[in-house]
Amino acid sequence: MAMPEGLADVIAQSNKALAETLAGAFQNLRYQRAPTIRLAKFNGVPRKSGDQTLREWLGDLDTYARQLGLSGKELVSTAIDHLGGEAKEEVLCCPATEKENFEGLSALLLRRFGSPESVQSLNASFYSRVQEDGETLAEYSRALMRLYGKIESTAEGSHEKGAVVQLKEKALREQLIRGVRDVSVRRELRKLTLDRPDVSFYDLRELALSLLADADEVPEEVDLRAVEKGRSRNPGGATGSTSTHNSGVDNQKLLSELLEGQKQLQTAVQLLVQQQTQMSTQLQSVSNSLQSCVIKSQAQERRKNNRNPVTCTFCHKQGHSEEKCYAKKRAQDASNKEVTSGQASPSGNALPPS
Repeated sequence: MAMPEGLADVIAQSNKALAETLAGAFQNLRYQRAPTIRLAKFNGVPRKSGDQTLREWLGDLDTYARQLGLSGKELVSTAIDHLGGEAKEEVLCCPATEKENFEGLSALLLRRFGSPESVQSLNASFYSRVQEDGETLAEYSRALMRLYGKIESTAEGSHEKGAVVQLKEKALREQLIRGVRDVSVRRELRKLTLDRPDVSFYDLRELALSLLADADEVPEEVDLRAVEKGRSRNPGGATGSTSTHNSGVDNQKLLSELLEGQKQLQTAVQLLVQQQTQMSTQLQSVSNSLQSCVIKSQAQERRKNNRNPVTCTFCHKQGHSEEKCYAKKRAQDASNKEVTSGQASPSGNALPPS
């Protein structure tokens, strides 16, 4: 049975309109890709190592919201959904005016749970952070990285941020070595930095972890495997307590040796200073004596040169006067002898006066 022409036109137009509507709906449909990070819940003030601070959580929330294109009330709702514990209780108890937008919600969280720490206080925490009982080297190194990350996020101004970034490698490397509990591990890490002064923190960390993993090949005096076992999470175990006791004894012994070495070094330095002072005094005395001798010699030479030469009027020779002339004395002696011999008689009697 043939369909009427008018009805066929109506059906065709309806199908066309339906197709256009569906095409527009699909074009306007927004597809949300899954975020690349998983946003953890923020429960309030961090209670243990590894818990996120509020600033770290807000940073993750910002990345999460940008990936999903969240803003306005959607962002507020998502933030509240990812709160837990005392943080969620605080938000639920506050007036609606303080959480009607994300700025008000974040300001509320910062007032209640924001960290009052500054770069100075975080630096103090970082440089006093040492490996704790039952904490492995990997856990300790991650704790150092998290602490320094807080310092970087807290730094204000381009100058302060630049200084923090510039000191990052050296600070992490030195604190990793300084904070390791076991003396033998610390010694090995220090040797690595002496052999490779430009080694990065991450390379040093990998080398340290590989040393612990390959402890069977390490000499017995290092015994890194026993160190790692003593650092396992078994506070009541005999191995952990023995390792802690041995580490304490080793640390005390090392401290005593360092103090003794420091005393010996100070004594040697004082002795060198005294010897140097004595040598300086002796050299000054010798120099003064030489200078005095030179001055006297020069004075004598000048007096000798300035003196008029003396000429004897009898023998006409220089160097003496007539009163001290030996030639005149000899002539006088000879004349006296002649006079004496002329006055004597041949018979030995004196001649009569003439």
